Amino acid sequence: MRPRNEVHIINVGHFRETDYGKIDANSTCTLIQSKLGVNIIVDTGGPWIKSKLLREITKIHKLDLEEIHYVVCTHGHPDNIGNLNLFPKAKIVLGYDIMNPGGVFDFHDWKSGKLYKITGTIYVMTTPGHTDLDLSVIVKETSEGTVAICGDLFINVDDMEDETLWKENSTYPELQEENRTKILSLADVIVPGHGDKFRVDEFELVADEDDDELHQSFSNVRLK
Repeated sequence: MRPRNEVHIINVGHFRETDYGKIDANSTCTLIQSKLGVNIIVDTGGPWIKSKLLREITKIHKLDLEEIHYVVCTHGHPDNIGNLNLFPKAKIVLGYDIMNPGGVFDFHDWKSGKLYKITGTIYVMTTPGHTDLDLSVIVKETSEGTVAICGDLFINVDDMEDETLWKENSTYPELQEENRTKILSLADVIVPGHGDKFRVDEFELVADEDDDELHQSFSNVRLK
């Protein structure tokens, strides 16, 4: 038992354009160790980082792979799901599917926006926009406050000031902006899809002039 939930980044992702006009990307991968003893992986990276994941989980954090209880994939891109086979004892949450070890599926009412609770202080919510079926994991009661692990809802810290970074890779930009606003209103720390974590209070969130409430829209963000 731990006094607080712990969030550890076990692979810092990247997203960059190559000299040949292609994109070189791999996802950020996160280990959550809950105060109740539940261990959760969020995004597994591409298969080319398998050895790094194994080292981080088993050597650095001293966990057997069979001690991972949940794997949540924020969306279904190859660099997010490439090592699912490492966790045969975990319940897998991917898109709007929840699969138990062995292949039996659970049902959950994602479409109505119902939260999927893993513990009383850790839950999964739908945050589509980057794709049709994006998920974010919210972790309360950490030493840093509330942490939101969001996948490509946020590409990296740079997209807080350069919106082209996320809009150019968005399936539904207006919906993604709505869900970005939602996360910014509830999180102290954001773990993006392709970079290191950052604190929301490092930025000044400026509401649109037409909005009555600050948390309705943050289309303008400035570094403090």
